[in-house]
Amino acid sequence: MQRKRLIPLLCLLAARLAVAWANDDAAAKLATTFEIALASVVILYWTIVFTVALGCVIVMIAKGPAYVADAYPLPDADAPLP
Repeated sequence: MQRKRLIPLLCLLAARLAVAWANDDAAAKLATTFEIALASVVILYWTIVFTVALGCVIVMIAKGPAYVADAYPLPDADAPLP
């Protein structure tokens, strides 16, 4: 699980090293574009995590303390229909 968190940082480091080695304006522009794209992916990821967590909290609140699907007695519980 920890390795997945390192992937964006490794990509950022690779972009910075490419700029340092190339020493070119086009490479710097490409690295800046890559950094912006990487930041947007990270923001999208955390937005998705927050949205799913919020949905889970809403379901927990709506469900309440009862952990059964349907607590109502069935009218034909003694003699089910064939």
